[in-house]
Amino acid sequence: MSHRETDMELPPHILIFPVPLQGHVNSMLNLAELLCLSGLHVTILLSDYAHNRLLRHASLRSLFSRHSGFRVATISDGLPADHPRAGERIMDLAFSLKEIGGSQFRRLMESTDGLSDGGARRRVSCLIMDGLLSFIRW
Repeated sequence: MSHRETDMELPPHILIFPVPLQGHVNSMLNLAELLCLSGLHVTILLSDYAHNRLLRHASLRSLFSRHSGFRVATISDGLPADHPRAGERIMDLAFSLKEIGGSQFRRLMESTDGLSDGGARRRVSCLIMDGLLSFIRW
């Protein structure tokens, strides 16, 4: 069976890329769950820092354990682990993401065959991202 025929049998693959702040991530996780309930494959792209916080303080694994089409991918936000990422230092996150985010996003998409898991899912069909991430060039 050709790669194209396999793609036709797989559901569309949505990549969600929220700004790595709690309110943005929580809203996008709600959207991800709705899309999973529709039978779509969904990958949410989080910063390493935001992902680690979710693993420590939320039930991310149990929430999405019933959705086989859901997965998480991570990239660095470019800030040290001890950076507060809040209050008056929040703009550091924006500047860091603008500086390194685009190139990391491009490498992620190229190095993992569009997050297709080696053909287990389609390449990314649709990208949903916060408007603040306008630096992304795919």
